[in-house]
Amino acid sequence: MPASASIAARDTSITWGFQTEPEPYLDDRSIDEIRGRVLGGSSSVNGMVANRGNPRDYDGWADQGLPDWSFAHCLPYFRKMETFDRGEDPWRGGNGPQHIETCPADNPLDQAFVAAGQEAGYPYTEDQNGRQHEGFHIAQRFTHNGKRWSTADGYLKPVLSRANLTLQTQTQVHRVVFDGKRAVGVEIGHQGAVETIEAEREVILCGGGDQLATGAPAVWRG
Repeated sequence: MPASASIAARDTSITWGFQTEPEPYLDDRSIDEIRGRVLGGSSSVNGMVANRGNPRDYDGWADQGLPDWSFAHCLPYFRKMETFDRGEDPWRGGNGPQHIETCPADNPLDQAFVAAGQEAGYPYTEDQNGRQHEGFHIAQRFTHNGKRWSTADGYLKPVLSRANLTLQTQTQVHRVVFDGKRAVGVEIGHQGAVETIEAEREVILCGGGDQLATGAPAVWRG
């Protein structure tokens, strides 16, 4: 239920309970850093707001020596990952595993808020993830038919029946095992026992942002 997102985000049975060091410019307060420890990682406990980074951020990374991280390089992947409820266009995808819906905003106060922004001289944008990012707008969210749509819903659950995939929960990867400079497996902890899973071909690490394995206590064997 979207309204319960703040409850989930602070439940340490499904999040890691991380906090920052005391912040000197915030009266030494520590700030919650919400990271999910369930299937779908943080996408299963976050606020579900769907916002891409601003194109200038990506182009800034390209200018600093990462040319494949420019917005032009990333845009095809943004489009490939999503099914946007208002349809496909040069900026948005229409056939991807991640569902994105526009919030209803059917309360008169919603419309009054957007109108007030325009009256104050700020721009309005129909789609903050489309051609024009800046401006007052109706928010978008990672939901499908009104329910949370995590990366586990989009990428993992549809393929769980594959014969070459084993999902193991309640598991933490301790380290990658190397033979010289070659990764040959991972050491994991599961139900108090430590074991090593050997790789026949490759070891793939997934972590960061709200991607599938971010913070999730699970191992995908396949």
